[in-house]
Amino acid sequence: MLNICVCDDSVEFMRVFISQLDFMCKKCFSKDLKYTLSGAFNTSSDVLEHLKDSEIDLLFLDIDMPGLSGFDLARRVSAKNPDVMIVFVSGHDHYVFEVFEFSPFAYLRKTKILQELPGILKRIDERVSQKNVRTEIDSVNGHISVPVNDILYITSAGNYYTVITNGGDRITCRGTLTSVEKSWTKYDFFRVHAAYIVNMDHIQSVRNNEITVGAYSEVIPISQRRLASFRKAYAAFTIRRFDI
Repeated sequence: MLNICVCDDSVEFMRVFISQLDFMCKKCFSKDLKYTLSGAFNTSSDVLEHLKDSEIDLLFLDIDMPGLSGFDLARRVSAKNPDVMIVFVSGHDHYVFEVFEFSPFAYLRKTKILQELPGILKRIDERVSQKNVRTEIDSVNGHISVPVNDILYITSAGNYYTVITNGGDRITCRGTLTSVEKSWTKYDFFRVHAAYIVNMDHIQSVRNNEITVGAYSEVIPISQRRLASFRKAYAAFTIRRFDI
């Protein structure tokens, strides 16, 4: 079940948007995707209160919120659930360049909801279905099938490499990153360092020569010689998701 919440300080916008969102979810989601509109909030504090005993899988979040801003709320929600899909909503186009730091799922302009929302919902449907995609790994302990979406990054030491999952599992395999690098690129993994391949879908932030990933904000270095190519690949990955 996909738990969907909306946070906007405008009661009138919320009323219209919730109705339109429900209609378009029925139209754009596949029959296999079950969802519920589990929360409509007018303040950031209401969202944080809801999170104490409830899950949020998809959050439509207004940026211009009184008190705790949409950006600050996004940090807190993502810290609790790194897999949450956040769609920033705003009436101002200029914010689209500021949201990249938060690695949101999409950016929805209030002035173009009817045009942009269907495409966003279809990509959400694809994302949920991709969570079931698995990859086969030949570890030192035998053959293992792992959901691709569970993998944060891959690191190497000598003639072995280790696959690190979101749950903290460490799957050790014989071989080098060079020998397996190409097989991971189709899943939007990128080699940012001689010793690291990162799942771009799990990047929480990119600052200077470092990336943070996962629930515990693990820090991974970006080598200087790979920095330009990584930024280009990550920008393309982000724009592809935003479809802007």
